Amino acid sequence: MRTTLREMAVQPNVPILLYRLPSLRKLKYLDSIDHESLIPTIVLLAALVASSPDLSAQSPFALGDSLLAINYDSYYGRPVQKLIKILPAGYEKRYIASGSRPFYADYLYILYPGNYAVLVYVRPFQFMNRKDPCRAWDFNLFRKEKTNFVVLMKDNACIKNCNHPDYLESLQ
Repeated sequence: MRTTLREMAVQPNVPILLYRLPSLRKLKYLDSIDHESLIPTIVLLAALVASSPDLSAQSPFALGDSLLAINYDSYYGRPVQKLIKILPAGYEKRYIASGSRPFYADYLYILYPGNYAVLVYVRPFQFMNRKDPCRAWDFNLFRKEKTNFVVLMKDNACIKNCNHPDYLESLQ
């Protein structure tokens, strides 16, 4: 004897999550589904989802390679948002930092796993007020600013665009 999902929904101690979903209640053929045939399918799907690797996660080596492969020069003079869109997902921290002058915004610091950091420098500031004693800079306004240069760091050492004149000047 076949038991329909609608009949199972009224039986105590029988989990019937599928029937209780509003979108599935509208299906006219729901009563004709055999619940015994659904269980192996659900178990198989759950096992596949549980065993599949996280596709968004990257090893630090692959992440470093993808960060090194970006042509940062092509983003100079363009809004910071354009660069942010092409950077890999999965950063650990992202904030606007001050450089040698306290209380003055200097660059966007994006830290990735494996101690990779992307520093996005902006000069001159057009949208955001660069000086703020509270260091509460508006990220949405910073994203509109034009990129001046970008530096890639690994373990606090520069590994890409290290000879940019503005970067060398910022070190002094």
